[in-house]
Amino acid sequence: MKTVNNLIPMVVEQTANGERAFDILPSFSGGMIAESYISYKMGLLEENEYKKIDTFISSIPKFKIDDFNINKLLDYIKMDKKQSINNNRFILLNGIGSAIIKEDIDVEIIKKALNKI
Repeated sequence: MKTVNNLIPMVVEQTANGERAFDILPSFSGGMIAESYISYKMGLLEENEYKKIDTFISSIPKFKIDDFNINKLLDYIKMDKKQSINNNRFILLNGIGSAIIKEDIDVEIIKKALNKI
């Protein structure tokens, strides 16, 4: 029997070969790195703010996600609850501790952000 202390929050992916589970914590930290990068590239964060966030989050021990497929992840992003019809929607930083919602982010910026994970 597992206790609460032994539970790890997981994300489950459906594949042709069944289900595959991932630790959700790297997903959160990866999302924070990607969204702070997008914020920086869109001029919402100063370079020093982006570097501070990236350095802090990157210092947290995490597991590497195997078989990282950016195009598949883009498909998942399209299904995210934050999305509006035909628009990608991200919560971005416009300074440390301040967030805004932006739509229609350039897909190339999103891909570059995902490569930062």
